Amino acid sequence: AVLKLRADVIVNKLNIVEQLRHYPLTLYLEDPYSTRNYTCLANRFYEALAAGTALAIDARCAQTFKRAGLAGYEPFLVETAADVNRLLPRAAQIARQQRRL
Repeated sequence: AVLKLRADVIVNKLNIVEQLRHYPLTLYLEDPYSTRNYTCLANRFYEALAAGTALAIDARCAQTFKRAGLAGYEPFLVETAADVNRLLPRAAQIARQQRRL
């Protein structure tokens, strides 16, 4: 099958930042390759900051944050659903703290 694009068809793009504003907290996750081979922080990090949405950071991603030169992310590391639930009530405060990282 051949995909033909028409100029008169408008594609509505999903605005991730706008969508994130509807949530108090999001997870920062990486695929195994990214965890082993540092490139840079994922777009989700910057999108969450722009949206004012707190990040619960998968503990396996700690090395990525360290390599990026960030400090102070350790309180936001999570390994279990209980860890995420612990952060959730403080999501607005965490989002403000993370903007200062």
